[in-house]
Amino acid sequence: MISVSSYAALSPLALEEAFKLVSRDFDGWEIVGEGVHTITDILPELERLIPSYDLQLSLHAPFSDVNIGSFNSRIREEALRQVIEAIQVADGVGMKTATVHPGFFSPLSFSSPKKVLDITRESIRLIDSSIQGLGIKVGVENMPNMVVTTCHRVQDLLYVIDGTDIGICFDVGHANTTGETENFLQYSDRFLNVHLHDNDGGSDPHLPMGAGTVDFESVIGELSDYTGTFVLESRSYDDALAGKAFLEKLLAR
Repeated sequence: MISVSSYAALSPLALEEAFKLVSRDFDGWEIVGEGVHTITDILPELERLIPSYDLQLSLHAPFSDVNIGSFNSRIREEALRQVIEAIQVADGVGMKTATVHPGFFSPLSFSSPKKVLDITRESIRLIDSSIQGLGIKVGVENMPNMVVTTCHRVQDLLYVIDGTDIGICFDVGHANTTGETENFLQYSDRFLNVHLHDNDGGSDPHLPMGAGTVDFESVIGELSDYTGTFVLESRSYDDALAGKAFLEKLLAR
């Protein structure tokens, strides 16, 4: 299934306007659950709109200023509260998957990268325990090569989800900035969803598919047994439509 997610193009829209737009062109929508679309705030409207649209919805849990790897225990507790609450609300309206960002570095934590991963690992375990018995599945997303991000490498992401039922949200564009694409593809059986966008292998501008250096033909070929959702993450809605056309050609081969 081909879904779309765009915090730049869709997140500013009123919820019903976004539903109408997405349902015209896509099978699914990964809602970025913050800002205008903070999922706890839009719950009544979600419950009203969902029966009227044939869309498979999923959640991208809040990530702006939300650090589940924070050294500050109060900040971390609030981050976890927001993430867990969003996931539980998403489950309540029938969403089947949710994407979560791992922890990130702060000025204090740069000197202790292993501790950030350890704290993130503990947070992931708390998220995992909070969703036991629910119908929703959660995947942690691999991050791009940026100074503040963690889980660039497959071994780090596997470390933080070890011993849990949490899966992986594989972001192809992010992996292209770290040289980790092939390493992540070895664990495709743990992929819950796949984020698709392009770049030049350095920065993370979320270009439309085919506009950068990602070898999508090879990636999609290696995902021939993958049965989850492909999520187009684009800066603009037109870019998402271009990505959809590009992906459909690859999937048809």
